[in-house]
Amino acid sequence: MYPIQTFSRTVAGIAVVLALNAWAGESPDDVLVETAQMKLTRADYEAALARIPSDLREEFATSSRRVGTLLNNLVITKTLAARAQHKGLQPDAGDTPADRDRALAAAETRAIEEAAGSDFDARRASFLATARETYLLAKDQFRRPEEVRISAILISTEGRGSDAALARARASRDKLVAWADFGALAREVSDNKESAAAGGQLPWASAAQMDPALAQAAFALKSGEISEPVQIGNYFLLIRLDDRRPAGKIPFDEVKDSILATLRIDYVNNARETQLGAIRNDPTMKVNQAAVDALVIRVDPNLYKTPAAAAAPAPAAR
Repeated sequence: MYPIQTFSRTVAGIAVVLALNAWAGESPDDVLVETAQMKLTRADYEAALARIPSDLREEFATSSRRVGTLLNNLVITKTLAARAQHKGLQPDAGDTPADRDRALAAAETRAIEEAAGSDFDARRASFLATARETYLLAKDQFRRPEEVRISAILISTEGRGSDAALARARASRDKLVAWADFGALAREVSDNKESAAAGGQLPWASAAQMDPALAQAAFALKSGEISEPVQIGNYFLLIRLDDRRPAGKIPFDEVKDSILATLRIDYVNNARETQLGAIRNDPTMKVNQAAVDALVIRVDPNLYKTPAAAAAPAPAAR
């Protein structure tokens, strides 16, 4: 709940004592809460209440906490909507005033977030020091395991059978050991067209990112060494180890952008929450306390109690 202190504290203390609808006979034009920017009326509250499933509506209105939460949310929505309307924002909206308020409030929220994002982007260079501090303090977050970069030729068993595929893989390895250029042969014979187009080159990867059989073969190789055929699923692979890098901390330049992206998200979230906090604590807020108190459906707490069992008759005197 986003508590607006002026009325949520009082609503939370309402005693639920009578079995009646406390707002019966009140006017829907009654103002519940008013600020310099908006008015929240009983009609606004009842429209919001009508959106709750009918079988839950009455029970909802017996809870001062739930009523307080709904009022707080309505004050925020109507204030944001008033600001959006003042700015001339014109989002697609529904047919009812409540629909229009929600659409305008969403548009104003987006405007707040976009303005904060633009402000961060304009000051991005000033956040580099914060990003570097985050990097230095997060001792384990920006580490990576040992990784290898390999090239691979994949010979499929489909359409040729396992024996023929293995024979083709062995013949290809003989060519590589003797004289053939790995990239050229990969483009010629590999059945994986994507890696073949790159000369068989694959990106850096850790053992955890690989098939176990591939990891076992790749991490056992020396730089430039070519493996024997390794069967993985419907393929026989020839693997060449191109490079290896030990486990260690990732350089700041490689993670700088991701850290700044996280800082940007935090900056935007904080800007939005600051705006919402100002709405909750608006010093111009006036509350019709009697009307707010009357929103809760009051229930006699004794209404549902099980009657006490009748007292057993006293034993007869002897």
